[in-house]
Amino acid sequence: MAVSDGGILHTAWITQEVVSPVSTPVYNVRYARSNDGGDTFSSPISVSGSLRFDLLTIDGAGPSFSTVDIEVDSRGNPRVVYAFNHSPDGHTVGFATNPDNVYFNHSENGGATWLPNNSAIRVNDITGTVANQEGVLSAFPRMVVDQRDNIYITYVRGTTIGGGAGTDDVMLAKVNRSTSPFTMVQIGETGTAGSSGGVRITPSGERQTGPDIDVGTGDVLHIVYFREDAVSLNSTVEHKTLLGDFWNVVDASGWNQSVDGATIDGFDPEPATNALLEQAATFFFPSVAVDKVSSPDRVYAFYKFAAGGLESVFFNDYVYDNAIGGNAGWLQAQASAVWSTASTAVFAAGNLAHNIELDWTVTERVEAIVDDRRPARGDVHIVFTAGYSNAAGGASEHDVYYGFYNGVTWTLPEKIADDDSDSGTEDGILASDPALLALPRELALRQNYPNPFNPATTIRFEVPAAVSVTPSDGLMAVPVSVEIFNSLGQLVRTLLREDLNPGYHGAVWDGRNGAGHGVATGMYLYRVRAGDVSKAGRMTLIK
Repeated sequence: MAVSDGGILHTAWITQEVVSPVSTPVYNVRYARSNDGGDTFSSPISVSGSLRFDLLTIDGAGPSFSTVDIEVDSRGNPRVVYAFNHSPDGHTVGFATNPDNVYFNHSENGGATWLPNNSAIRVNDITGTVANQEGVLSAFPRMVVDQRDNIYITYVRGTTIGGGAGTDDVMLAKVNRSTSPFTMVQIGETGTAGSSGGVRITPSGERQTGPDIDVGTGDVLHIVYFREDAVSLNSTVEHKTLLGDFWNVVDASGWNQSVDGATIDGFDPEPATNALLEQAATFFFPSVAVDKVSSPDRVYAFYKFAAGGLESVFFNDYVYDNAIGGNAGWLQAQASAVWSTASTAVFAAGNLAHNIELDWTVTERVEAIVDDRRPARGDVHIVFTAGYSNAAGGASEHDVYYGFYNGVTWTLPEKIADDDSDSGTEDGILASDPALLALPRELALRQNYPNPFNPATTIRFEVPAAVSVTPSDGLMAVPVSVEIFNSLGQLVRTLLREDLNPGYHGAVWDGRNGAGHGVATGMYLYRVRAGDVSKAGRMTLIK
């Protein structure tokens, strides 16, 4: 999903369909937009028109899956990049001998229609055949649109299953916006003009996979990826950076493609040497997010991690230091778990526990964005999947969680999507769901942060679970209000009055009253009411 000005939501996803008389499913990317904050969406349309594809089958006999990414330019026009297997009939004829390509489509009217019509723009190089050319085994694209609307796409060339072997490369390509429909800038892996597929930014002969890309102030590109070493214990999450204007420079003055990137952290993907993994982490996807509010930029990396008895989301960050290529000043020793200090682990390895990943074969990405509305630094929001393991015969589940970071502390993970609908509960959570064990059982109010504050502060509170006696009704929302009073007990402003799901919440007060006017320096009270229970605290505004 991407958001353009005015809160317009743009969504893209992979869909499966069966076209009679052929029973084999085919695939395409669908797009829809919402002009009302997600209440309603437009009718889905195929970004490639009538063109259809197959899913990628990794390394011939590995898992079958494709990925998609969407971004929006400064005018609110969506761009979509995705990876599929291209077969001549859109089905599985000659599947093993057809290329796995990265494709791109764009809209110039806000998503109403898409270019090229009934076709797609190929990003990767397809010279050679599947049997002898990495270019036609491409996958896992990620995209960024910079402040000048330039479009950059990173992807993997070569899709092997690893295990200490493989020579997959991280590539970077740029879209040529001077043509209609758009085309790709014709640059080859070593920066040679007139070739295709974009430049290679990582060393040849090693296996790198799962890239992600973001852009910082001044259109500086940041790319993170996973490098699998022949000795799995030496595998690393790495980073490279370069000014976008020099995206096609691959020597030591640019990406320095013959040298590894800066080490963010180590991660052993093999269960033979990493006891917390049930399967080899064949496809590992780290994420990057740049806080452009901070000065200089602060660059974050997020990834799932398991080692030393701990499973969690891990992160690391560094302050942009104008380094290029793989020379950025990351400190590996600074990498740490987002949640690790509780007496009972939030996520843990093993059966009958909440695992950070149920199937490490495809280690799912931790999606991260930076909210740039704070004056001095950006707040970080992450969304990720995690699972409850029940290998003993009960139902396991893979759910979606949310976390928030204000630059100092993290909120506890909040479950935002649950799969108990598979157990007969419609759009809800069973009373017996293991996630309820982690939900607060009574209203709790935390000290606002920062305090004293100017100009804004966050009030954090925990809404208790209220489970109906009818299991099919699932988990019930609770009526919640957050109010601000002055020292005389007079109501200054109602920050929130709505039904909230049980879990961990926050409300931001910007120091203004209900009429939108700034209030005076002084002590104020805040009160949170959930149902019939309320709690209050004190805070100080200093101007």
